[in-house]
Amino acid sequence: ETTTLASMRGPPVTAQLFGGGAPPAGLSNVQLEAIALATQAHDDERALREQGSRRGLLCGDGTGCGKGRTIAGCVLHNYGAGRQRSVWVTASAGLARDARRDLDDIEGGEEMSFENPLTDGRAEGQADGEAGK
Repeated sequence: ETTTLASMRGPPVTAQLFGGGAPPAGLSNVQLEAIALATQAHDDERALREQGSRRGLLCGDGTGCGKGRTIAGCVLHNYGAGRQRSVWVTASAGLARDARRDLDDIEGGEEMSFENPLTDGRAEGQADGEAGK
């Protein structure tokens, strides 16, 4: 992170995650903080009342920082909080498989339905962009 970013104070983290129980294994403290901030945004009832939609969070971490697990943690927390519909948009079938793996790695995938339209009608192992060829 840059010096400027490091000098900024973030918002207070007040969200209670995963019903107050232990977080799933496989999530770092940095990922849990991002999940808590996303949860606070999702739970902003004022924005929901005034704008008619929930706030979100942009996770702009670099490659290898664990964005997939952070998103998986958000999906799992929201699922446990009764918000059982999530949309995870990704650029390729390979990244969609990574999303499924991230959910499984934090032990959250077994109770959720996971649909991957990027692989519909494609043979297992067929390269991205080759559907219908």
